[in-house]
Amino acid sequence: DKFTVRGHSMGGRTAMTLAARYPDRVDGCISVDAAPVNENDNFKFGSFAESVLKFMAEMGQKEGMTGKFAVENAKEFFAGKPQFVALVPRSIVIGKGHGYEDPIKYAVNIETLLSQFSNIPYFDESLRYEGPSLNIVGGKSRIYDLESYQKIFPNCTEQDVVTIEEAGHW
Repeated sequence: DKFTVRGHSMGGRTAMTLAARYPDRVDGCISVDAAPVNENDNFKFGSFAESVLKFMAEMGQKEGMTGKFAVENAKEFFAGKPQFVALVPRSIVIGKGHGYEDPIKYAVNIETLLSQFSNIPYFDESLRYEGPSLNIVGGKSRIYDLESYQKIFPNCTEQDVVTIEEAGHW
């Protein structure tokens, strides 16, 4: 069976990588605000993302830390930037016996992400996927030109890159 892969941000890069590495299994790729570029040399990106993971790992290791308290700590850590504060509650398991008043439980393995962080910003620009793709970008985000997408998606046209003008990354 074939399937369509999609992802946002780093998840979009993961979707692109899956499509390129397993084209016989993928019938389409949708990326949302993800660019097929290697950001290993982008120190600003790397240091910020790593600091977020370290903050979340620290919150998860504190005795008695609840989701609610972690969000309060995030407000201080991110110094009034609500778009980044929102990363914390989006990453916490809510439901199935877990709420904001319960001990914090992340939906992703923060420790593994942190230990493998040096591999995250990397994107293999030699990958290619010739199947259909849709690349959605926020007009208030960093915008990459059509040629950036055509590196991995050689059949990509202007119609395959859609910009939502008033949208940001989050």
